[in-house]
Amino acid sequence: MERAFKIGCRVVFFDEYRRAHNAIVTNWFHAGPDGETLEEYNARNGTDKMHGVYMPCCNIVWVSPDKSKEDPYGRQIERATSITYGRQAAVPFTGYCWAWPDEEEEAKELAAVAYERAVAK
Repeated sequence: MERAFKIGCRVVFFDEYRRAHNAIVTNWFHAGPDGETLEEYNARNGTDKMHGVYMPCCNIVWVSPDKSKEDPYGRQIERATSITYGRQAAVPFTGYCWAWPDEEEEAKELAAVAYERAVAK
């Protein structure tokens, strides 16, 4: 899978309830110019940022999972702004973050572990 900061690329958005949604990026910011690959980004920044130390934020849209949110155009879309990369959090992928599509399963597992630890306290 190519990892590139392109407008219109697919990412996985984890909402505040840690539910995963396929989302489309409408904007990259914080040093994420449109079209730059992750490798180019890392080379430009001089270090490997793959694990989220300084990954760009993005704005996204996704199709609402709520079946009651329909209009003449079909299911409505929902939006979120300033979404950070999931590995940037002190506890990875705990919600309201994005991940590359090939990270979805790992992100779900990390979120489940974080939830179990939080509940245990």
